[in-house]
Amino acid sequence: MMKRVRRSGFTLPEVLVTVTVVAVLAAVVVPAVTQYVGKGDAPATQTDLNEIRNSITAYVSDTRKYPTTFYDLSAGGSGTVTGWKGPYNTVQLAGATAAGTFTSAGLNIKLGAAFTNSGGYLTTPLVFNSSTATCQDLWNLDKSIDGGTGLIADAATMSTSGLVTWVTACNVANGTGNNAATALLTAGNPVITLRVLAVGT
Repeated sequence: MMKRVRRSGFTLPEVLVTVTVVAVLAAVVVPAVTQYVGKGDAPATQTDLNEIRNSITAYVSDTRKYPTTFYDLSAGGSGTVTGWKGPYNTVQLAGATAAGTFTSAGLNIKLGAAFTNSGGYLTTPLVFNSSTATCQDLWNLDKSIDGGTGLIADAATMSTSGLVTWVTACNVANGTGNNAATALLTAGNPVITLRVLAVGT
């Protein structure tokens, strides 16, 4: 006579309970994790900006003048500027000339190439490297660097205060019936400026 062998396995209720527990955990954990994606970008860019500020300060201390380009800080002033003891920074420029620009990978922004002494600040142009950057990306950049709100209602105020400033575009303060947040930034519109360092007038 044959013995009946009992096979062990999961019952349907056990499988359903397991799937439910996994689904609940996923619903709780995934949003908590995704909100931190990209949080390290802003500190990386802040570190880059601090290094640039420190290098400008050292350059001014040695040469008694402000740099006119990022290249002045790395090699451009070598042998041509009195007192130059650089290189003053370790950032990698795209182009080893006076037209060289610097990209901060943290927030994927490009700075330079020139510095301008304007309104009590040493400023440089700022552009996004992404062709899909929107006004919301600009507001988020302002929020990361200046501590702004990142909201459309405050765009006009954000554009003229703090270190990141811009002209006209993305300043729509009326949030009804428009898509300003999703409007793509185009080349030179808006003109975005980064106030790198406060200077004497």
